[in-house]
Amino acid sequence: MKLIASDMDGTLLNKDHEISEENLKALRFAQSRGVELAIATGRIYYNVDDYLKKAGLKAAIIGTNGATVHTKEGEKIYEAPLDKETLIPLVAELERHQIYFTVFTENGKYRHEQGANWLESDYERMKKHESAKVQAIMSWMTPKRLMTDIARHFHHYQEILELKETIYKVVAFSFDSEKLENARAALGDDERFHIVSSGKGNFEIMDSKATKGKGLETLANHLQIPLQETVAIGDNYNDASMFQVAGIGVAMGNAEPPVKAMADYVTATNEENGVALAINRLLSEHL
Repeated sequence: MKLIASDMDGTLLNKDHEISEENLKALRFAQSRGVELAIATGRIYYNVDDYLKKAGLKAAIIGTNGATVHTKEGEKIYEAPLDKETLIPLVAELERHQIYFTVFTENGKYRHEQGANWLESDYERMKKHESAKVQAIMSWMTPKRLMTDIARHFHHYQEILELKETIYKVVAFSFDSEKLENARAALGDDERFHIVSSGKGNFEIMDSKATKGKGLETLANHLQIPLQETVAIGDNYNDASMFQVAGIGVAMGNAEPPVKAMADYVTATNEENGVALAINRLLSEHL
């Protein structure tokens, strides 16, 4: 085992969005044994970099679901941005369905100026819903929380064409699962895009060459590490591509059953320091 790639939300981070001391200790121990570390996440590079600096940890970053790959020194060795022209029909559908969506660029996030109204409307309509799936989303997400730190907005989806920044992904979110599913179906299946869910109530749109699996493969090649000597740890469908290429795939105890079925074995939940338990087990077995 020479390279460990771990997802963040629902995996490395606990419910308070923090890296536990146990997980940090295991990551540092792995590094002390010569193992390279990578964070593979849907979050954008600069956000992950801030987390790592606060934790005092150096690791490569497979960001925005594989749209970018940076070494632990901060060198960008891969990117797969979205083409604005081909993206326009997809965001047009999101606007038509009144789906709240966020555009992630190299420098920040943008949202539609009507997005807050669409989100609040969905939230109020679904708040009294009895569905366990709906309640599960509302237990950890609110409109206010979702829109935190998104200061910039646009009036119409066509304005995306005028952005001078590189776009890496678009995230669609709704408290109404049926509304979200209808919007996803309207996008169809276009081989130019990779569309995947990274959590409850959302789906993300990236370039077809942007997957965590591709990012892991790129990083391993850069580090001259055979893929069979890599480990991928994750909890959601956007981690499946890593499980497909890594030597060992580890699903979190809080992952959905289909995600667990894709992995080689299942560890404890993110609240139970599942990452630390997996790393310590693998170190004892493969070093």
